[in-house]
Amino acid sequence: MEKIIIAQFSVNPNHVDQFLSIASELVENTRKEEGCLFYTHYRAVENSNDFVFYEIYKNQSGVDFHLTSPHYNKAIGVITDLLDKEPAVKII
Repeated sequence: MEKIIIAQFSVNPNHVDQFLSIASELVENTRKEEGCLFYTHYRAVENSNDFVFYEIYKNQSGVDFHLTSPHYNKAIGVITDLLDKEPAVKII
């Protein structure tokens, strides 16, 4: 069964450029994962410091692979220090 993840991030205004650089690399690498069907990020129109990652995986194994991948762990390790608040993540 497909898994959808929606992850919302509020980035500190001083770190948006760094966040975008890391996010672009993360998107590029994640799209290469076998279990990934769709992976992208969007910037909010109302607040240019808010971002949403929209992800679709073939199944839970695809999600598990992504969450343990070196590129994800490297990115999330840096991204968490760039945020104004905890990310909101929903898995459907």
